[in-house]
Amino acid sequence: MRATRFKPRPRNGSKGKAFLPKETTEHHRKLTNAAPTPATGDDIYNAAVAEMKDTLARQGRDQDRDRRRFGELVDKVGKAYGEDKVGKLAEDVGLAASTLRRYRHVTERAKEIETKCALGARFLKYSAVRELLTHPDPAAVERAFKANPALTKKEAQQMMRPVRREQKRSVPYRRKEIKKTLDAIAAAAKTAARLKLVSVPADYALLKELLPEGFAAKLRKGIDGLRRSKEIIEHLDNHIAARRPTAATMKQPRAPA
Repeated sequence: MRATRFKPRPRNGSKGKAFLPKETTEHHRKLTNAAPTPATGDDIYNAAVAEMKDTLARQGRDQDRDRRRFGELVDKVGKAYGEDKVGKLAEDVGLAASTLRRYRHVTERAKEIETKCALGARFLKYSAVRELLTHPDPAAVERAFKANPALTKKEAQQMMRPVRREQKRSVPYRRKEIKKTLDAIAAAAKTAARLKLVSVPADYALLKELLPEGFAAKLRKGIDGLRRSKEIIEHLDNHIAARRPTAATMKQPRAPA
């Protein structure tokens, strides 16, 4: 006897197609069209830590690409958790928080240039973008990258040389450098004031053992520099004191107009 193949009985004029309940069809459609489950903050953070640790362990030769990737990961973590989580990320991967924020800042600037210049899939070098980050003319930087997307760090440094020469002549730069020098002089003077180099005869042997070659010449040069700085500072201090109003001058009544 020949076996007959079972065919589901068509319903509702379905032209021989198997009938499925409406609930089953809707459920199947929901499953096939469902969007993937979005990643949570924990997933983003843990994946970033794992990837960054793996990159640091490999110590790849393409540091430009690695630092750009770090900048992208820091940006994701910051958006998912807030800026405070960047410090925790830095602690977990063994880098400074300021370093991670710099990676993010340079990466954002690189993406901005790539978008404005319509570079497509061409990626700018992280080191070149960082060198030109403080350039006073962003439009000139964008033109340079548009003309040569493969701009190197050395070429970027050549672009920055005249800019840095001008910056060193500016008043804000000189003010910052003089402030730094004064702080260093004050710290050296404070250290020298409480220094007891040789307190017992046995210290001479230790001093002879520890004294590096050429130290006396460096010390002499440093003392000469401190002496010149002392003369300048004393002159300015006397000049400021002479212009400062005293109690007697402050009590004098104003002359009638």
